This record gives sequence, C-alpha cells and structure tokens, in this order.
Amino acid sequence: MKQAWIIVTSMLAILAAALMFGQQQAQTASLEIEIGPKVDLAWDVDAKDTSAAGWNLYRGSSPGAEDAAPLNAAPITDCSIYTPLFNADGTPNFDPNDPTAGQLCKYKFTDLHVVAGQTYYYVSRAVFADGTLGAASNEISYFVDPGECGFVRGTWFSFCTPPAN
Repeated sequence: MKQAWIIVTSMLAILAAALMFGQQQAQTASLEIEIGPKVDLAWDVDAKDTSAAGWNLYRGSSPGAEDAAPLNAAPITDCSIYTPLFNADGTPNFDPNDPTAGQLCKYKFTDLHVVAGQTYYYVSRAVFADGTLGAASNEISYFVDPGECGFVRGTWFSFCTPPAN
C-alpha cells in the first residue's frame, strides 16, 4: 500500500509540475505587470480634424494649477480610430454617403507617477505643427484610491508596491 501511495503522490507531483509549466508558458506570452497606482487617461478627437500635430497633458495637485511642463516627453500622436454606434445625442451614427462620418480618434496616456490617496487634476492641449499650443481642455480630476494595487494579469495573486520616490 505504501508503494502505491508513493506512485500516486509522484504522479500528482509530475502532473502539478506539468500544469504549472504549461501555465507559466501561457502567461509568459501575454504577461502584463502593473505596479503601484496609476491613472489611465483617454480622450476623443474628430478623426477628420487634422489641425493638431499632437497633444500634451498637464497635471496639477489643485484645481486650475496644472504644471507648466507637460507630463509627456513628446506630443502624443498615436490614436485608435473607431466609429461609435451612436452620436452624443443618441441618434444612430450612420451616413451611407460618407463611411468615415462620425469617426473618432482615441488618444491614451497612463500617468504612472501618482501617489495613492491624492487627487490629481488634468487638462490636455493641442500641439500644432509650428509648436504653438491650443487652449486647455476642460479639467478633469481623479482621486487615486489607496486600495488600487498592482497585479499580474492572468494569475491568481495581486500585490501592492508603493511608488518609487
């Protein structure tokens, strides 16, 4: 009986190791790590509006007091073009004569330099080809919840790491 138990135990250990190896291989292909608190920002611009060469984002710690220097090192130029199904007023977004009507360009930026428990205020400004800046957008604010932690997507555990100073 003892010999059978050892064989079953060994088989379970081999099976567990094989499953773990398989999971690690699958996770390695799409591993995403997010450490510490962050703020994901996104905004839409009419895809036909090509007046701006890019966008700058500005952050402040109180309303209307955004820093003079942008968060981004260079103007943000990458966007994903999409067509919403409905317009802002709820009407269907469809024009059979213009398949690009209503297309929007979604820009994204992640602010990784935030501290949990703080509120941050953000505005965006268009950057034109000649380097001049457009007017500031409407201001938005976001409170970074102290409970927001990093995680490794696709696994069963999570962890919290304070941001580096």
